[in-house]
Amino acid sequence: KGAAHAEPLFAQAQALWSGLGNSCLAHARLRNRAQCWAAQGLHAQALDSFRQCEQAARAEGDWVGIIDSTLGAGTALCHLRQWTQAVAAGSECIRVAWLRHHAHGLAYALWNIAHPMLRSGRVEDAVRLMSLASAYWTQHMGPLRADDLRDTAKLQRLARVRLGTERVDTLWREGANL
Repeated sequence: KGAAHAEPLFAQAQALWSGLGNSCLAHARLRNRAQCWAAQGLHAQALDSFRQCEQAARAEGDWVGIIDSTLGAGTALCHLRQWTQAVAAGSECIRVAWLRHHAHGLAYALWNIAHPMLRSGRVEDAVRLMSLASAYWTQHMGPLRADDLRDTAKLQRLARVRLGTERVDTLWREGANL
C-alpha cells in the first residue's frame, strides 16, 4: 500500500521540479517513483526509469544521480535474474562512488553486488566482496541487522556448496582484510 500511495505523490513532485526547470531534482523524483514500482514488483518498469535517469545524470554531471540510478538498476536486474548485467551496474556504481568518495553509496554498492556475482558464477569474488562489504558497512554505517546477517549466511551457504567450507572460510578472511 505504501509504495502505491507514494508513487503519485512522487509524480507530482517530479512535475513540480520539472516545471521549475530543475531536471536534476525531477530525475531524483523519477528514481523515487522507480523505487515504488520496484516495491510493487514492477522491476522492468523500474529498470527502464533507472536507465533513463542514469543517462540524464551523466549528461548533467550529476554523480549522485549516477550512483542512485546504477544502484537501482542493479537491484532491478537482480529481480529480473539478469545476473551479469546486475554485476555490471553494480561495478559502475562502485566505480563512481569510489571516485567521488561517497561512502554511503559505496557501502550499498559493495553490499548489493555480492549476490549477483555469486549467481553469475563469480563465487570466490562474491564471498570476498560480501566479507569486505560487511566490514565496510559496520565501519561506516553501523551494525548489521538480523536480515543482513541472514543475507551473509545465505551467500556463505550457497558458496560452500560450490567451494567447500574451508575455501569459503579462507575467502571470507581475505575479504575482511581487504
